[in-house]
Amino acid sequence: MNTCLVMDPSGELHGMAAESLGRLGMACDVTRHPEAFTVRKAYDVVLMDMRPYVDFNEAFRRVLRDVGQAYVIGFIAPRDAVDRVLALEMGADAIIVPPFGPEEIGARVRALLRRQAQTRAVDAAVVRAQLDVAARTVSVTHFRNASGAMDLPALRLSANEALLLQQLALRPGQVMSRAELLSRSGLGRQGHSVQTVELLVSRLRHKLSCKLRTGPSPSAIGLPGDPIRTVRGQGYAWCASVLQLAVRATSTSSVDAAGANTAA
Repeated sequence: MNTCLVMDPSGELHGMAAESLGRLGMACDVTRHPEAFTVRKAYDVVLMDMRPYVDFNEAFRRVLRDVGQAYVIGFIAPRDAVDRVLALEMGADAIIVPPFGPEEIGARVRALLRRQAQTRAVDAAVVRAQLDVAARTVSVTHFRNASGAMDLPALRLSANEALLLQQLALRPGQVMSRAELLSRSGLGRQGHSVQTVELLVSRLRHKLSCKLRTGPSPSAIGLPGDPIRTVRGQGYAWCASVLQLAVRATSTSSVDAAGANTAA
């Protein structure tokens, strides 16, 4: 059974969360005093209502430090986008702003639990693919597990998705901040912000997951985990153990691209 901790200083969140989580069959604990609460057991998901805090930085940092590998969903007042960005930079896995209801809470929790289930299935498959930045495609060249091997059709990316994925794949295991990815990919010079990086990461995760679900017998394949790892408070890192992604360099690509292509 999955478990959830609800940090609810105002007392407004618990009832709504209990309703949505109960439908998922999740056990739910609640505390009205997050700043003084000591986490004594492992949770799968933590919901924290940040709205009562004028400055939630210290309380939220403490929560993130104490909850270990649990997914954290923060509830933020819609007054300022800066708060939402700050919470994500500090390590929140998702942000919800009002108005919201039990259905949205349940949907966000289900999405995170699906990611957890995929991560636990990493050892079930060996996946290799090639990113062609110029063509904006990802071609899965090898997908093998106990059920056998298969090739899948190419996945189409947008230009910005291809640029960001290139930078992640060129440095497997290296944690890069959102600002660093913005700079290395060239998206910053196009006038984009760190919010664009977050959006593109979300889209890439979705596309790669859907990509690997295609084929004649998806249930027999077994999905790998999430190849883009979020490192709280730091940024993102590419997991080559989940998806071995070779980068096809163009004539104008950097030396790094050529080197990574050879290594892969």
